[in-house]
Amino acid sequence: MSETHFITHLLTIFFPGNF
Repeated sequence: MSETHFITHLLTIFFPGNF
């Protein structure tokens, strides 16, 4: 898993619906 994908996954957890 790339770091970028990991960060994006975290963003989807904290900001659901924005991604």
